[in-house]
Amino acid sequence: MQHKPKLFIFDEPTSGLDPLMQAVFFELIEEYVRHGATCMLSTHVLSEVKDHCNRVAIMKEGKVLCTDTVEHLTANNAKRIIGVVDGKKVNYLYKGDMNSLLNELKDKKVDDLLIHEPSMEEIFMEYYEK
Repeated sequence: MQHKPKLFIFDEPTSGLDPLMQAVFFELIEEYVRHGATCMLSTHVLSEVKDHCNRVAIMKEGKVLCTDTVEHLTANNAKRIIGVVDGKKVNYLYKGDMNSLLNELKDKKVDDLLIHEPSMEEIFMEYYEK
């Protein structure tokens, strides 16, 4: 990075870094980008893509399946639902309005519930299966 390249290509660059060093890494990259560099980031961590990228390309077997903005790609509102509902473990991808999900759950016994964004792999799989 010392010779200030105009193009960075990273493959899972934050794997193994603690959260503090992840933040430092992205601060450095964002500084280079502000000064005109381009950064290509290969990752399966959706939060990294959403927080630090403008555009996304989904590739399979060396071919580009999709290029789009991060905002548009993740606008499907899909969420990973994991928990224990009515005594049963649940783990599924929910596509829909969160208020509708809450209405579906309001009359059920919810012992545990985690709602998070799907992984980049799950978004990739939607494109691979098409």
